[in-house]
Amino acid sequence: MNRAIDLAKIYPVVDSKVFSFDDNKDTYQYQWKKHNLGKVVINI
Repeated sequence: MNRAIDLAKIYPVVDSKVFSFDDNKDTYQYQWKKHNLGKVVINI
């Protein structure tokens, strides 16, 4: 599987904004309003 991903040059889409763990309410609202592009990152 990893080889296929490397050969096809598939990369995950991650939003540029990183939230802190304490801002989980803001993170939820950001994702709910569909402001994100790809996955949302929470720094723990």
